[in-house]
Amino acid sequence: MKEYKAIYKCRKCGKSFGEAITGDERLARKTLICACLETPSGEPMSPTLYFPHSCDNGDLGVADFIGWEKEVKEEFEPYENGFLF
Repeated sequence: MKEYKAIYKCRKCGKSFGEAITGDERLARKTLICACLETPSGEPMSPTLYFPHSCDNGDLGVADFIGWEKEVKEEFEPYENGFLF
């Protein structure tokens, strides 16, 4: 199963982190294009261009939306050789 995670990067400390997640590639593309054009996508979970960030050292920074990161997750197989994992 594919999931896309919205990735932000803090201007202050440089740390990248994920926020919203969607399993819909079309939705990820649509919200990315709308973010680039600075137009509302009409989607309730669309990422914003900026996000507040609390840095590890206690500083407060502003993070920029830098794109969607694709994660491929294996389907969970509950039983292998008769054992539940």
